[in-house]
Amino acid sequence: MSSEERILIKNIAIKNCGNYYGEHNIELSDSLDKNFTVIIGISGMGKSTIFKLIYWCLYGTHYDLKTEDTSSDQGIINSTLLKSLESGQRAVASVTLDIHDKKGEKYVLSRTLTATNHRETNAKKFDDTNNSRINSGIQIESESKMKMKDDDGNIVNQKDTRLIKNSISKLFPENLSDFFLFDGEKLVDFRNKSNAAELIKKGIEKISGLPIVDELISNSKKTKNSIIKHIADKDVDSSILAKELQNFEDDYDEKTDIINSKKSELKKYLSTYDNIVKKIESTKSGKNLQSKISTLEKNSKTLTKEIQRTESKMKDFMFDAIPEALIRETLEKSEEIFAKLEDEDKIPPSISRGAIDKILASDPLRCICGRDFDKDDSAWTKLDEIKKIIIDDDISQGITQGRGLISQILDRSIPKKINDAYDEFVENAKRSRDEKQKILAELDELNEEIKSIEFENDEDYGQQKKDYWEKISLCQGEITSLTEELEDLEIKKAGAESRLNKRIEHEKVDTVERNKITIISAVEQFAAQKRSEIIDVLRDKTEESTSKYFLESAPQKEIFDHVKISSKYDITACDADGDVQELSKGQSHVLGLSYVSGCRQITNINTFLFIDSPLHNISGESRNEISQVLAKNLPGVQVVLFVTDSEYLQGDPQGAKPVRSYVNPSNKVWREYQIIDNNDDGIRGKAIEEFKRDV
Repeated sequence: MSSEERILIKNIAIKNCGNYYGEHNIELSDSLDKNFTVIIGISGMGKSTIFKLIYWCLYGTHYDLKTEDTSSDQGIINSTLLKSLESGQRAVASVTLDIHDKKGEKYVLSRTLTATNHRETNAKKFDDTNNSRINSGIQIESESKMKMKDDDGNIVNQKDTRLIKNSISKLFPENLSDFFLFDGEKLVDFRNKSNAAELIKKGIEKISGLPIVDELISNSKKTKNSIIKHIADKDVDSSILAKELQNFEDDYDEKTDIINSKKSELKKYLSTYDNIVKKIESTKSGKNLQSKISTLEKNSKTLTKEIQRTESKMKDFMFDAIPEALIRETLEKSEEIFAKLEDEDKIPPSISRGAIDKILASDPLRCICGRDFDKDDSAWTKLDEIKKIIIDDDISQGITQGRGLISQILDRSIPKKINDAYDEFVENAKRSRDEKQKILAELDELNEEIKSIEFENDEDYGQQKKDYWEKISLCQGEITSLTEELEDLEIKKAGAESRLNKRIEHEKVDTVERNKITIISAVEQFAAQKRSEIIDVLRDKTEESTSKYFLESAPQKEIFDHVKISSKYDITACDADGDVQELSKGQSHVLGLSYVSGCRQITNINTFLFIDSPLHNISGESRNEISQVLAKNLPGVQVVLFVTDSEYLQGDPQGAKPVRSYVNPSNKVWREYQIIDNNDDGIRGKAIEEFKRDV
């Protein structure tokens, strides 16, 4: 990417936001060669806070939107500063981004929150502007401002939020923000087939503009249903059917809302669970235990799949075997009848009329036994009689084939054979279940062992992990059950809609009304068809672009030939024969980064790429592989990495080298920053300073 194409953030100024008290500046690289800036901090120090503050400044909305039920006291404004406000006092927090293009400074965007304490009280309230709980006596006001050039080239300070939003959206579309403000923890999802599929599905929908098409389909359907219900009101039978349909639609919408709520709940549980695991892994003993747990959990999932496959094979076997076992007695009697007919020579020989004709037309006349005969003699007459009584070839062959098929079925349906095959399935399933049970017992022991680890804050993370896993399992079960109910409602809703439409067709309906329905149905059908076409095209493009980046950068890339994204959004890396290759942690991580790079290419995103936790849960050789990928790729893209000090500056017992061994000031890094504890004006918080150490 050339310097003329780039859009980047040159400077970030943070004042009294999140963990940060006072004013802090982070200058970022604008170099094409040393295009990396690295921000270092231990877990919980505020790396992700900076990431989220950038998002808030760009869009005026929160990256992790809270609700009254899920909120904490940590929001945009420094919480310690907020709590220290006395009646009549104010606190100001702001984030400012200097946005540059090829000509230099393009915009200076600022978002500011001002908190004023109007009265003393101990009561709390949720404030969506600050995205946190605050004292009920505090009021918060927001202000946005962007320094920019008007149409005449004059510098103006624009405060109209709509104009600011329009200008920013042209450069950084919010629906595509995942491709330049990327949460590295999502890369872990590329190790899991279903999680990766969900990410890719959402990503393709975002870059395609499908929400607009979906809105067209939805509005068309609503308009059509509104017209149909209006017509139905004029007929008693139709109105009853319309009411039935409305009830199903209401139930469907209600169930959908519940499922979405449960999915949000599950997402929060999973996030909390991951954070608990991180806390456990912050100690050496906890990390070792969690590593063993992860291996056992993977083995448990493999055994679960084996059990499911065995049960599926057992069902298929019984589906085939039971009917044959039920007709076995009848087939045995048929076999006895065939044997008796054979003994009595009542089954015609398996010889064709064509064979007799060939003998009768031979010259000289000679039977297949070698005996000569003359026309019209006794042998001739006998052969002619045989010819007349011979049955058709097809029937003769059919009898033979039928007997053969009966013999095969009788052989397969021998009770002992069925019992032996069934017992083998049962034994295989039992063996897998026993192995899984042993693993679950080991997991229980390891999780109990975690409870004995002493953490600095005296938290019982082992018990918390267990509690949240139970919540996750329960929530997943509820979602599965609700989804099945939703599918049943979908069928009932479609049936009610069909009955109502058929009834409407037989009514005397105004031509204009009927034409409206026809036109809207055509629009709905056309939009649905185009939606499918758009998905197919973008899936193919995403597959092609992801494949390109993956084949250029994957560890042991020579074993791969292409990346495939299926119609169900499953992403796999294949060899030249099309066989799916199992990926290591490092390769899965690189596959995720390749997907992000591929999406950036097909959407022509020429912006910065900020990655929070790019090496999340990666250790050993896998971490080395990804570090090398980061060092060799992303040329010319302004990259900011938010990393922990342990991964960037230290190796690990599994063989990982410090990331700084590969990505450092001698090759790719323009500047490094570290987050430190700070205690200005008696207020504890975090500060950002330049990190200086020889490579």
